[in-house]
Amino acid sequence: IQEASTLICVPMFTTIVGSLIFGVIIDKYNRYSAFSFAASIIQLVSFVILVYVPDRNYRWVVYLAFVLYGISNAIYLTSYWPCIKFTVPSRLTTTAYGLNFCLQASLMVLGPLLTGYVIDKTKKYSEGYYGASLVFVVIAVCSTVVGAIVMISDYNRDRILYDKIPQLEGLELDA
Repeated sequence: IQEASTLICVPMFTTIVGSLIFGVIIDKYNRYSAFSFAASIIQLVSFVILVYVPDRNYRWVVYLAFVLYGISNAIYLTSYWPCIKFTVPSRLTTTAYGLNFCLQASLMVLGPLLTGYVIDKTKKYSEGYYGASLVFVVIAVCSTVVGAIVMISDYNRDRILYDKIPQLEGLELDA
């Protein structure tokens, strides 16, 4: 139980520290879509590592995957949420934040239900959490594809989320 409780804290602690560090870095470079895309790639790598954890003798691999997951959370939190302010008209910003939070909270409710369902359906075919881990890999692949589409689309269009934005106070997106 001691090791499990320590392991669970690793991504959150990494996210706490990483949010401060990546917040400064992202404020310096303002490449919001690129950093969000990088977060999805790091998350994908962490999930792939967890799928292929060799056995219990390689605990450091699990810790590495959890640290990477915490880093991806930190980058995501500090790069994604400001994007709402830059892409939604100011009169709808609060609604957009609320809708976004509602969507994320819904996924946090559905995630464990889906994971439990997959574990129940796959436990007779494989030991452990291989099936559930694959579900997370598929979700991370989808996230990476969406992140790539957003980054490329923004880069090829108005570059709101890619170029440096020297002054944000006067930014008005209402048409």
